[in-house]
Amino acid sequence: DAAPFHDKTVLVVGSANSAADIAVEVSNVAKQVYLSVGDGMCLSGRFTGNGLPSDFQLKRAIHAWLPTNLAIRIFSWLLHKRINHRVLGLLYTGKELPIVVNDELQARIMSGKIKVIGHLREFRGDEVETVDGRVLTGVNNVINATGYKHDFSMMDKSLGLDKEELNLFKQVFPIHEEHHTLALVGCIRLSGPMPPTIELQSRLAAYSFSGRHKLPAFEAMKADSERWNSMARRSDGSYRYAFMSIMVYEELAAEIGVAPHFWPLFFSGKPRLALKSLLGPAFPFNYRLIGPGAWQGAESAMDKALEENKQALSYRTLPNELQFRESLNVPASVKFFMMLSVCICFYLYFM
Repeated sequence: DAAPFHDKTVLVVGSANSAADIAVEVSNVAKQVYLSVGDGMCLSGRFTGNGLPSDFQLKRAIHAWLPTNLAIRIFSWLLHKRINHRVLGLLYTGKELPIVVNDELQARIMSGKIKVIGHLREFRGDEVETVDGRVLTGVNNVINATGYKHDFSMMDKSLGLDKEELNLFKQVFPIHEEHHTLALVGCIRLSGPMPPTIELQSRLAAYSFSGRHKLPAFEAMKADSERWNSMARRSDGSYRYAFMSIMVYEELAAEIGVAPHFWPLFFSGKPRLALKSLLGPAFPFNYRLIGPGAWQGAESAMDKALEENKQALSYRTLPNELQFRESLNVPASVKFFMMLSVCICFYLYFM
């Protein structure tokens, strides 16, 4: 309820979805809202350029094929193409890609209702000083939306979870546990929705506990843990366990043998399904096509998902020729990857 902040000057501290949502909501009634974003954020709308949910474009299996740094650069380019983060003061200076989904924040910043600032240095009564020397005066309320810091102090120290650096296999199993009867499900931050990841983590845990899946040897688990930690390690030595959703999906799915890999599907006589699983959105039922827990209706569900989403939004019925013209549109990310593939093939053939 934003009513208590009517005609007040409010400072919102945070750089994730909650902070953006709160700042937008409070700006409806407040005299002025300041948003302290720290190192910045990557702002995305809920919908892509072709009117579909942004998850449909940002979560495709082909993205997981790319090196993490290259994928982050491509996603950053796609986001900056839509929103000028530098002008809005949102430009992120770290190596991660902290995506914030909000359709209204850009307009509120451009209208002046929300003013973006960086890190804070000091509070002095109703004054707030930022690290760049700016002093905000007459601040009536401060709302902290800085999230939570993971803490496993209740766990036995032998599990290796008493430090900021987590020693987890696939971000699920503590590698120092002897019998691997403990799984951490949902203890991860993603660039997309949590339920699909929680489902895959739960499947991995259930298959392991039941003996249907054998976890690798300690050295392999340690190497996997170090790889995840290297991606989470910031330049100042701290850790931020936030990852691209599609990368986590594919990692977990490959471990339990349910990842719909392109070439096996292609050579099994299902080229259309192979292309859909690679270039299409990574729906949860994509990981029910093969392997343990496979579902016969998964392929049909993949076909229906896009169409049903469009039908839910469309009340007007368009002529067939207009529907055909619209069906030729290809998302920008897919166009980019297609062009990149052609260039690589050209290079390999002639060089």
